[in-house]
Amino acid sequence: MLFSKKIPTITSNWKIFDLDENEILEGTTDLKHPEIPLQKLQPGTYKLEFATGDQRSAITLVR
Repeated sequence: MLFSKKIPTITSNWKIFDLDENEILEGTTDLKHPEIPLQKLQPGTYKLEFATGDQRSAITLVR
């Protein structure tokens, strides 16, 4: 049996830890596509794309 783990989308109530900047980001006001599931890089780590075109690695903290 195959198990599929749902990749979460970021919504305004998520807090994420930005691995590139070593800081916690809250909300999604500067995310380009907050409604689209994040690209999973490795377990618990996701790639974020901002409206400016910048991309960062981040790890989700809480939902």
